[in-house]
Amino acid sequence: MKERRNDSHGSDETPIPLGSLQKARIIPLKAMDSWTVTSIGRMKWSVEDFSAYFVVTAPFGSYIALVPRDDNPNRDLFIYDGIGNSVVEDSLSSSYHVISCHWTEDQRLCIFLNDGRALVYLPTDEPRSMMELFSEEDMEAGIRLKEAFVSGLTCCFVSENNEVYFMQKLGEGVARKAPSLPEDARKAEIAILGILPEDCNMSRNTSIIISVQSGPFRGIMFIINSNSNTTHILVDPDADPFTHFSLHPYHCLSAYCNDSKITVYDNDCKYCLFKGNLRKAEDRPATPSEEAAEEATEESPRASPHEPSGEPSDEAANKPSSQSSDEPSGEPTNDPSTKPSTEPTNEPSSEHAEAKTPLLPHRLYGVYWLNDSTVGLVLSDRHTTAATRVLAVNIHGGIDTLALPFAPAACVFQQEVDGLRVLTPTDIFLLRQNHSRALAIPGHLTIALHHTYAEFFLHVHAQFLQGDEAAVRAYREIPADLFEEVIHELLKYCEWDNFNEENTALLAALKLAIMHSPYAGHIHLLCNALYFTCSVIKVLFNLRQEGMPLTHKEYVDLSFPVLIARLLLRNKHLVALRICDIYNSHSNKEHQNENECYFDHFRGIITMDWAMKKIRQSDLPSEQLATMVFTNIIKIGKVPIIPIILNIYDTRPDLAITLLLLEPDSNLAVACLLKIGEYHEALRRAVETNNPDVVFAVISYTGDHMDDRDAWFDLISEQEFAEDLFINYYRDMECYDLLNEFYLHTNRYRDTFFLLLSNAIHDVNTTESEDSEFAMDEEDKMRLKVFDLKKCSDMLLPGVNDFEVSCIRNQIVLLEFQNHFGVSILNLPAYGTIINLLARCTEESDQDALKLKNQFDITDVRFDILRLYGYSRGGNWDKVRQLYASRKSIIPIECCLQMVLAKKAYKEGDYYLSIMNLKEAPALALHYALLLNQWKLTTKLAVELNDYSSIITIMDNVDNDIPGIRMELYNYTRDRGYERYTPFVNDVKYHPVLKAKKSFASGILAAFTSSDTNGGLRGNGDASLNEDDGDIISDINKEPSSSGKSSAGIFGLFKKDRNV
Repeated sequence: MKERRNDSHGSDETPIPLGSLQKARIIPLKAMDSWTVTSIGRMKWSVEDFSAYFVVTAPFGSYIALVPRDDNPNRDLFIYDGIGNSVVEDSLSSSYHVISCHWTEDQRLCIFLNDGRALVYLPTDEPRSMMELFSEEDMEAGIRLKEAFVSGLTCCFVSENNEVYFMQKLGEGVARKAPSLPEDARKAEIAILGILPEDCNMSRNTSIIISVQSGPFRGIMFIINSNSNTTHILVDPDADPFTHFSLHPYHCLSAYCNDSKITVYDNDCKYCLFKGNLRKAEDRPATPSEEAAEEATEESPRASPHEPSGEPSDEAANKPSSQSSDEPSGEPTNDPSTKPSTEPTNEPSSEHAEAKTPLLPHRLYGVYWLNDSTVGLVLSDRHTTAATRVLAVNIHGGIDTLALPFAPAACVFQQEVDGLRVLTPTDIFLLRQNHSRALAIPGHLTIALHHTYAEFFLHVHAQFLQGDEAAVRAYREIPADLFEEVIHELLKYCEWDNFNEENTALLAALKLAIMHSPYAGHIHLLCNALYFTCSVIKVLFNLRQEGMPLTHKEYVDLSFPVLIARLLLRNKHLVALRICDIYNSHSNKEHQNENECYFDHFRGIITMDWAMKKIRQSDLPSEQLATMVFTNIIKIGKVPIIPIILNIYDTRPDLAITLLLLEPDSNLAVACLLKIGEYHEALRRAVETNNPDVVFAVISYTGDHMDDRDAWFDLISEQEFAEDLFINYYRDMECYDLLNEFYLHTNRYRDTFFLLLSNAIHDVNTTESEDSEFAMDEEDKMRLKVFDLKKCSDMLLPGVNDFEVSCIRNQIVLLEFQNHFGVSILNLPAYGTIINLLARCTEESDQDALKLKNQFDITDVRFDILRLYGYSRGGNWDKVRQLYASRKSIIPIECCLQMVLAKKAYKEGDYYLSIMNLKEAPALALHYALLLNQWKLTTKLAVELNDYSSIITIMDNVDNDIPGIRMELYNYTRDRGYERYTPFVNDVKYHPVLKAKKSFASGILAAFTSSDTNGGLRGNGDASLNEDDGDIISDINKEPSSSGKSSAGIFGLFKKDRNV
């Protein structure tokens, strides 16, 4: 623990290079000890003795619990923080028989009772809870426990009958029985060494290690895991069984030990990494140097069972101990981390050496991992019962021994990530490896007068404070390649020795050295490193003040989020915010490589936790409390408000709503209102955003979470914007049943009527594709249409809506006619249906067509034209001639010619041209003669009408097999002096043919628009008509219109409404 002054700089001894620097000129001090005991501080409790209590310590210097043993008449239980401040006080019933106590990783104290129950304490004001660990059958059977172990949240129990039980997660489910030990092993005396977590072995199952102490299985270890597998390991049948166990905190290593032997295995116990024997006490006095050499040596093949043996070499085994007889125990240390007042001595008292009394047999009290490769054995002292020996055995070679001036029974040991925490009734110490970064100055430097670099920097700083500004020139004595590395190593030393109050002076000295550095290349990096070190030391100081004495390695291993969570558990919100503020700077973020909002995120979490606890514990009025909480939230910023609202809504709903009213972010407020079930307020806030996405999100969410459909419709009806959005969306999605239900609930019968009408006309036709397995045939679609139309008819009032009722009934009759004559004419309009019936040219179909004419009140003129198209489509030209002959005063001859052209029946065209009155309409005759290729008639009419464009058309298209026509027309145009391109060629007023075409179109349209209303139910159009029928057929497909029984009126209005 003391470090020897190295004054012989000119000696031949080769300096040991510092491993982290890889430079031979930077060497550590040759320590007289490899280990040091650091005093963390005095305990603030008033405990005098631990013997009457179970002393349960949590790792990372967290909590300490004193649970009374069964024989203790004082039944008071205490939970303290890391420095002895009282946190929880309680009293246990005398009927409770405690078998063991453990801290879980989520900071819960579990006190296990022998009757299969456990008391659970939190280090807060919350009351304790009682937990049953086993099933009702086991509890009724009267199960009794004798041991309980905890690793993380996994528990393992051993009953008085040596049966093993596992509970995968404490508080969830019940304990399950593991495979039983062999009969002889269950009847023997066993020792439960410990528990292996699931992430520490290859099987990935939580395991318990049992060492059999007697019987046929003596010396055998059983490893029982939670997956019904058992492994037994034969250690040494002639040696004593293992009694102690320690799990490595990082690596998959385990140390097994008893009073005479230590063995290190991998966690699966497949490979032995180290073996060593402990010598028994001898009846002779021993000097400290002899005792250090005899205490623990390593195993050799020639050694007797009680001789030192082990894998390290003889040279390592015979290496001098860390204690030397010629080194006085009271010599001041050169290591700033240790103080004479708290340094335990390794020197036994002189009376032991003189008394020549027999040495006491040593007793093993525990085994712990001190660092990555060193196992610490806590033994009783051979010379006195008032001292404790710690044997530090390095599995790679080397043994150190340390003496603590406390009796083993008066100490409590807790394995930490970087050493061993030693707790006494008065003080708390930390036994750890001496990682002092005080560097020895090489002898060739002029500043070698100072023993360490730390002393050199402190000396320069003291001179500078006294007014000697030239003292900083001494920094130039340190070479440039060493200056930065020395600064970094001293900063690491300050972090390691954060309990030392003298660190403040050393940090100030390093700050002066960086400010006046003669090497300006890395000043920025050194400043960042110094600031970060100061931040860490300041954080560790704040934690120590709050009862969490952490070393730097423990702080790093604990992680920042876990640290904040533990502070919040203690209600240390101001301390947590102060720590975030310490770190919340640009240079520190850059040094830690954190994102920009890393510490702001934790500030928000801290404030959120404070707000929830403040609201639960406060009796202030809701408005006043909401203002106070929200003011702090706004001040800190980036606070998640939704968890606050969700946690307080059950107890303070009025306060939750008040907080939401203060929330400026409407989207966040809407989300929170939906979470707490305030649907009306959520929809109102959503409508205020005027964002359709937010409004529809509220509609969709409420529809999924509200059981009453009527209440959902009432909610939507409260906001006009939401109502319109609901109707438009579900109309586009063709959810007509839902819309119909909404319309009926809100008494919107007109909308219901048109919705049903839409189902009858459009929806059924496009419900399913033809390839779908749910597609309906045409007859089913027709029946659904009729059903919807009848529902529409039932909604109308007689005497008020007679016209609409008539329209619907006409459509039903049409559908029935179509269904009777086959699928081919389904979904056709009335005109298309009549044309298809007439095209069949049967007596029955003609009668049915006549019925439809009467049903829809179609005029005779319209019906004659429909007959004309029906006969021509069926190819019955004789009936067309008969019809024309009987009705030629009504039916223009152009209709017949148009049908001839549509069906390409040119011979029929010659007939109509032959009976056509050429004198009354020569231009119209010329037009159809050109279309029918009647060249001789066309030439005659074109010359008579002097139609130059027709003449040119004839000359370009006439065949050579008709002699004389082309020559005749050529001579005609030459004699008249026409040019091929003249400005009046395409002008209507100069061309009788174009005039005739315009006149014909006007006449046809006039014939079909003689009634007052146009339009109607078209369905899918005339699907059976040919495209060659031309424009006239598209006009024919228009629905009949009438103010009487026609179906066009209401369906025409419906169509217009849909188009809008």
